[in-house]
Amino acid sequence: MKEMYDQTLKERAEEVEAVQRQWKQALDVKQDYDALLESELSEKEKRRQQLREMEAKYHSMKADHDQGVVVKQKAEHDLSLQAEKTATMKQMYDDLKEGYDQSAIELDDTKKALEEN
Repeated sequence: MKEMYDQTLKERAEEVEAVQRQWKQALDVKQDYDALLESELSEKEKRRQQLREMEAKYHSMKADHDQGVVVKQKAEHDLSLQAEKTATMKQMYDDLKEGYDQSAIELDDTKKALEEN
């Protein structure tokens, strides 16, 4: 009877050891899974951070571009105003030159008439 009892204890001890090994293996698998999951979450967070940085860079570049467009439009407007001023000044110069030339012709005509008299 003692042998049967010892045999049963031995079998139960082996069963307990087998269950403990299974639990150890299950715990190892769970730890590996948790580590993998943490790694994937970390990678996702890194990608999210990269996307946020890229989005910030995009908005910065877009703001610079928009500001450049505004500066370009202002420069084009200023150039347009300057061209109008230049055209007006050229017209005034042409008018003055024409008046001067006409006065010079009239003066020559008057001078010739005086010389003839």
